[in-house]
Order: sequence, then C-alpha cells, then structure tokens
Amino acid sequence: MKSYEKIKEALNEIAGGGNFALSIPEEISHGDYATNIAFIRAREEKISPKDFAEKIIPTLQEKLSNVVSDIQLAGVGFINFYLKDEIVREENNKEIKSLETKYTNKNILVEHSSPNLFKPFSVGHLMNNFVGEFIVCATKIGGGNIKTMAFPSDIS
Repeated sequence: MKSYEKIKEALNEIAGGGNFALSIPEEISHGDYATNIAFIRAREEKISPKDFAEKIIPTLQEKLSNVVSDIQLAGVGFINFYLKDEIVREENNKEIKSLETKYTNKNILVEHSSPNLFKPFSVGHLMNNFVGEFIVCATKIGGGNIKTMAFPSDIS
C-alpha cells in the first residue's frame, strides 16, 4: 500500500471520515502531504481546528510511524506529513520500474556533438551535451537500449 493510502486510511480511522482533502502541498516546506481534516471535524466537535489537530497528531504519529518521519501542525489547523526518506525512495523506484514506454526494449542511438577544436568554445556546446545526457538518462529509465556516439570535430 502506498503512503498516500496509508495516511488517508489512518485519518479515516482516527477522525471518523468526513469530506476532507489529503493533497501534495505546493510549497515543499509544508511536507509531502497536507490535510484540512481538522477544519472539517472541528465544527462537529465544537472546538477550534488547532485544538482538534493537536488532539489527533499523537495518534497519527503512532499509527504512521513506519511511513512518516514527522507530522506537524501548521497555521490554525492544517496537518503536514513528512514521509521517511526510505519510503520516498521505495515508492519512486516502484514507479520507475513500472514505467512502460514506447522506448521499452528499443535500440536507440543518441549522437553527441563535439566542439570543433579550431573554433572557440561556447555555452551552446555545453548545453548540447547536457541535453544529450538528459535524453540518454531519460530513455534508459524508459527501458530503451541506448548507444551513444560523439563526432570528434571536423578536422579533414
């Protein structure tokens, strides 16, 4: 089960469901996931969202200790979840391995340019190599069989 589902399940168990959001915050400093459940449930319990969040955070930390490294109260009641590094790596690796692309098991040749030794070098030469290396790496992740080739200048 992915971390998203585990967090959503724990929130449903602890807070009794409701129509809350569990989303990826726009600001990376706000964690890997954030929820507004305290705003939804606090009205029903007639307490402030901040008090409700403070009430459920210890239980969430206990239930999600194998997935989450930290859970923080933000602002007046948002709850931010910070995933453990190994969980993020594991989920990313699963995503990468499950990629099936149009490049899977295809033979692909990527030609890199080589600057002319008798002309001035420029940033364009460097950019061209960066783009070529990116294409190589991305296509490898997509399952392609990559061969690279460079032409060493245009000396006659």
